[in-house]
This record gives sequence, C-alpha cells and structure tokens, in this order.
Amino acid sequence: MSTVQIYDLYAQKIADITNVPYPYIVILRDKNLLNLKEARDKLIRHDYWKLVKTNKFTHNQILENLAGIYDVNKRQILYAIKFKPKRTYYCQQCGSQLSKIKFIRNNGICDRCISNQIKL
Repeated sequence: MSTVQIYDLYAQKIADITNVPYPYIVILRDKNLLNLKEARDKLIRHDYWKLVKTNKFTHNQILENLAGIYDVNKRQILYAIKFKPKRTYYCQQCGSQLSKIKFIRNNGICDRCISNQIKL
C-alpha cells in the first residue's frame, strides 16, 4: 500500500470500523472520492490501539508489524497514531463550515443565519 491504495480487504475493514456499508466504500474508492491516506491512517490507528489493548506486544513490535502490513515506514505509523484529523463543524441551517468556537458559541448556527433571524 505504499502508493496508498485501499484493497477489498481493507475496504471491508474500513466499512466495519466506520459503520458505512461496504458497497459504498468500494464505490467511493473507485470514483476517487475517498481520501485514501486518511483511510489508511484510520486503519493504522484502529489496529495499533487494538494491539496495545491486548498487552501482549511491545510498542516496537506493534510498529514493526503495522509497518509490514501497510508497507510504510515506522515514522508514518507514528504520525498516523499521534496526529488525528481535526473535527469539522457545520452550520445546522445552511451547512457552511464553522470553527469550533463559533459552533459552541452560537449553538451550531453560523453568524449569517443568526443575522437573518434578526427582526427590526
């Protein structure tokens, strides 16, 4: 997977992790709508923490194993484990993207939608 490809086995695993049906994952992958690097990183994070919870292997053994399975180096495995993608927030009325602060402050509504609700 050094060219970051999601094969059918990995697509099934992504479907199980994310609760998205397998055919949808395959369609998104085939139409290049799936961020393959993020999908691979999600698989790495999932497998890493699953192996850590068993308490049977050391940190280095887990890194070696995952580097062999996903055909990446240890540094990429560490990067995938430590850096999680930021959560994005969207306006509940118009769907525009918001910062976390505005989302919390305005109860999930953007400034434009709030200004449209003001009556003079």
